[in-house]
Amino acid sequence: MTAPVTKRPATKWAQRRTHLFITFEVDSAEDVKLDATPTTLHFSAANGAENYDVELEFFEQIDPESVQRSQGTRFVEITVIKKEEKWWPRLQKSSAKCHWLATDYSKWKDEDEVSEEEGEEPMMPGGGGMPGMPGGFDLAKYMQQAGAGGLGGMGGADFDGLGDDDDEDGMPDLEDADEDDDQKPGTAASHA
Repeated sequence: MTAPVTKRPATKWAQRRTHLFITFEVDSAEDVKLDATPTTLHFSAANGAENYDVELEFFEQIDPESVQRSQGTRFVEITVIKKEEKWWPRLQKSSAKCHWLATDYSKWKDEDEVSEEEGEEPMMPGGGGMPGMPGGFDLAKYMQQAGAGGLGGMGGADFDGLGDDDDEDGMPDLEDADEDDDQKPGTAASHA
């Protein structure tokens, strides 16, 4: 039997001013191990014939005691509190592009988007509101931002007069049209 293959898992990340979301995409992960220091996070897992292993060297320091893990059938998700409350320009200290590391746009928020949500607590998806959705989702606020604003002031459609079709008399009957064709020059009936 061949030795298990070790590779880096596809990894996504997003941030808030106070914390990080990191998702390791590993199907049916077993033997998950996390080792956090103030500057690094080491992740390893297995799923049958493949082993996954990656070490992240963070741009700034984190609180290694704050690491929380949530696991699904296709991923392992980590939430980590930053040591200093500030936005990072990237996840890792190195600015080199990593093909296995991507931005998680489903969780991403820009600095200006969260300025009004300063009281936001770090939470795992599904923590509040709808299952599988981040907590604190406000549908009324979302609709207002989308321009719907409660849909107030919309008038109903005016269906009065739709049954009054005056132009019905304008169409000739098919028999009348055939008689008209017989009288026109160049038709088959006029040459007979």
